[in-house]
Amino acid sequence: MIRRIVEHNRLNGVIFSTVEFLLVAAAAAFIGVGMVRLHRPIGAVLALGTALNALVIVAFGAVAWRRGERGTSLRRVFNANHRAELSQQHPH
Repeated sequence: MIRRIVEHNRLNGVIFSTVEFLLVAAAAAFIGVGMVRLHRPIGAVLALGTALNALVIVAFGAVAWRRGERGTSLRRVFNANHRAELSQQHPH
């Protein structure tokens, strides 16, 4: 799992990945709170578990940023030549 996180950060950029999972955590927490208010315990556990899992990824991103890792800039992600190179290196 950690290897996938590191690769995701390297390919998409640490900031993008961190913000992406921060938004997932916020959305899942919002849904989880709604499930609690509706007295749906299974939905609440699932949603809040998703939020906690996303926060773990956010923590990995924060640690990577503090270590100086930056990954690919977002500008390169939208570059056609760079995407073609990534497709060759990571066919799946």
